[in-house]
Amino acid sequence: MDFILLVDDSKVARMLISRGVAEAMPGLEIVEAVHAEDAIEKLTERGQAPKLTVIDYNMPGMTGLEFAGWMDTNWPGAPKVLCTANIQDSLVQRAAEVGVSVLPKPFSISKLREVVGLPAA
Repeated sequence: MDFILLVDDSKVARMLISRGVAEAMPGLEIVEAVHAEDAIEKLTERGQAPKLTVIDYNMPGMTGLEFAGWMDTNWPGAPKVLCTANIQDSLVQRAAEVGVSVLPKPFSISKLREVVGLPAA
């Protein structure tokens, strides 16, 4: 089954983002991970790339950009969005350099659709 991977160490953030992603992309399973290592374990078990990965930047262990690099190595071409309240120019630039879109927290459904390339509802 096609799925979206949501990686964020905050339970509240996962709930809010999950709700927004489910509204923007209905019909896809949402798999939640509490940090990058948890996400790696879940991806390894599934053996399938997600349709979209939404990644928090600040997490224990790997940062969101480090995890995005792991994704590129193991699941090349899988779309990734860095969802963070840390919207500094340097972070946005580093994300762009590795092909990761940035979605500021808190986000709107329309902004999520725009960032992941979905038509407006």
